[in-house]
Amino acid sequence: MRNDRISSMQQWLLPMDEALKFEAEIGLDSLRAGASSGAARFAGGKGRGGDFGDI
Repeated sequence: MRNDRISSMQQWLLPMDEALKFEAEIGLDSLRAGASSGAARFAGGKGRGGDFGDI
């Protein structure tokens, strides 16, 4: 979520092509940081309903 916030703030005044390029770059940073494994755990039911005890 931090990268989403940074992305929206940084690209607000950029032309569309530059904004999309920046979004792709910061999105890859999120994936490298483990976002895909966290998303897979959530898809499997972990953390749903505010229960983060077994994550």
